Amino acid sequence: MKMQIINNNKPWFSSLLLRLLPVAGLVFITLFTYRAVFDNSFVDWDDYTYVVENDLVRSEDISLHDIFTEKVSLNYHPLTILSLRLNNNDCPSCPEGISPAPFIKWNVILHLLNTLLVFVFIRRISAGSIFVPLFVAAVFAVHPMHVESVAWISERKDLLYSFFYLAGLISWVLYLENERKSAGGILLYSLTLLLFILSCLSKAMAVSFPLVLVLTLIWMRRKQGGSNFRSLVKSAFSRKMIIQLLPFFALSVFFGVLAVAINNPNSFSSIHRIQYAGYGFGMYLVRFLFPSGLSPLYPYPSAFVHYEGFSAFVMGAGIIVFALVLIIAVLAFRKFPELTFGTGFFLATILMVLQFISVGAAIMADRYTYLAYIGLALIPAFAIERLGRNLRMVLYSLSVVFVLILSVLSARQADVWSNSETLWNRVLKYFPYDETARSIRGIYYMKMSERSADDKDKSGLKAKALNDFRHSIRAGTARADVWESAGIIYAGSAGTDSALLCLDKALELRPEKGSIYYNRALVNSMAGRNFEAISDYTLALRFQPENALRILNNRSNLYLDLGMYNEAIRDLDYLITRERGNYRYYASRGYARRMVKDISGAVTDFVKALELNPDDEDSRTQLTGILSAGA
Repeated sequence: MKMQIINNNKPWFSSLLLRLLPVAGLVFITLFTYRAVFDNSFVDWDDYTYVVENDLVRSEDISLHDIFTEKVSLNYHPLTILSLRLNNNDCPSCPEGISPAPFIKWNVILHLLNTLLVFVFIRRISAGSIFVPLFVAAVFAVHPMHVESVAWISERKDLLYSFFYLAGLISWVLYLENERKSAGGILLYSLTLLLFILSCLSKAMAVSFPLVLVLTLIWMRRKQGGSNFRSLVKSAFSRKMIIQLLPFFALSVFFGVLAVAINNPNSFSSIHRIQYAGYGFGMYLVRFLFPSGLSPLYPYPSAFVHYEGFSAFVMGAGIIVFALVLIIAVLAFRKFPELTFGTGFFLATILMVLQFISVGAAIMADRYTYLAYIGLALIPAFAIERLGRNLRMVLYSLSVVFVLILSVLSARQADVWSNSETLWNRVLKYFPYDETARSIRGIYYMKMSERSADDKDKSGLKAKALNDFRHSIRAGTARADVWESAGIIYAGSAGTDSALLCLDKALELRPEKGSIYYNRALVNSMAGRNFEAISDYTLALRFQPENALRILNNRSNLYLDLGMYNEAIRDLDYLITRERGNYRYYASRGYARRMVKDISGAVTDFVKALELNPDDEDSRTQLTGILSAGA
């Protein structure tokens, strides 16, 4: 009896083990590939906008209404902001006062969950061996083009929208399998619609979802016995299905229009947009198999490459390739429908980001392939399954090698995102004259120099920063931070004239930025232009009231130097209300009061200064002088 029970459980246990092994393998290779990212820092490439300096993430006085009504960096993705807010933390020992570790950890967790969702989705729509879903999910997990979405904290939106997107596709497949069951069908349909909305609220790229729903519908109809492409398309767009798909397309149009409206499309000509779209499409295809030369930024090319020489031909040829791929995919449906489905998935998910509507500073981006490469990975996986057993075994082995190579390349690519220096070094490796990379790396060096306690390191970092700033300025940078930082460095080296020229340019670009007025006030004060410095401090106070203590301290000293004692007293009155334990404020106000003949007030201030600091000889001398004169 006992032996019989064991034998009955054996098949069940073996089946469970077979199910768990692929999942365990995917978890292992994903975590192994991304093992190094947990020590990464915030990078000066949207991380400060999205997290470090974003009140929606960090402030306690933020409501759900604020999160769902405000856009960040010309994007509307409230669920992404909400998820980042859940990772908010206080880290007194961290340079920014906040640790990047929780954000990166949850990026990796979301990527791991997405990998498992890919596995489940492909397993659900494919038949036969476990190889197809396992290969597709493994490529998704470790492809180097996906590192950007995982290692970059700001790309939480990629991971989150994809999570809801993939979950929605699984729900849609289950709905198509159960649509005749009214209760279960309605529930699954409603769940699919809800997940689509959540995906759109995470990132606008989710607007491709209805196209993939149609594609999946045709695929599932084919699995149920259909073979004629036209009849399958016709059934997919029957009156019943149109009614069911209409809410998805309506929401897609709404979120798509919203995304375009709050962005600022580049004013490129139609021919340029077509060239950019073709170039991006071709590069996405090539880098699926050969992911080399990856960069966090691919800037738009210089104007001459649009029309001249081989570069112009390459960019234009991409559109021809696009058309050929589309035609081949349709014609292949009868004999190789898997090619049609995989190509369709790739085109549907990449189409919206091919720069037909050009936004941002990049002609393409690695992160745009995050979902799209699912479609490309499907094609070789299905093709291998069609081959004879012996050849199939060989290609299984080669597939494992391919995935392992991708894993090694991804681990190296993850190092690019370690910090701002490694990130912008990679960009400048391929685009050495890019203004954006030079500017932001220079600002990073400047920030590091301010944090350094070693004078030699501080000097070296400033020299690196200035070198980058000079390149940026020659490239015609319009970044006020670059001009301001260059002015600060020049003030300590090249002299006040060069510094003032840079700071004047910074204010021309950002006349509302208080720190520039403050720094120009410091330089004017160094140059002996005290009245100009006072004027700048006053403007700095208007635009940067949170810096009032430092501004008023400096301005009160200038007032004292210029004999403007009543003005100095007003500033010192405010400073004392904010820092009653600072003896210097009492000593300075005591001196100013003595000069305007407010002797009793001066005595009170000098006594208070000595009470706070008995070693203050200046106050003691002043007080002794007053008392001696009175005697």
